[in-house]
Amino acid sequence: LRLDAGIAPRAVPAAEIDERLQLALVLGALRAVADGAEEAAVELAAVHALGLPRWEGGPLARARRLTDPPATERLARLAREDDALFWALPAEALARLAA
Repeated sequence: LRLDAGIAPRAVPAAEIDERLQLALVLGALRAVADGAEEAAVELAAVHALGLPRWEGGPLARARRLTDPPATERLARLAREDDALFWALPAEALARLAA
């Protein structure tokens, strides 16, 4: 499938894997909030269900700490360069993350 799509195999650095995993959690949290879930409830669920450290907060708190480049820019880059359907951000989520 990959070769049929013209995608060449490549080594993926651990830092890129970590970034994509973190951003996938952020994206899931943003989508839940966009669907009407309370931000605090999403953060609490992520900390308890995923075992994230309490003192670091959930995926939205982590996203707000990403500043170089910001999480919104990282997600936009992945949407452009990788998979636009998976990495697409709900419009209202951008404003919430920037707040």
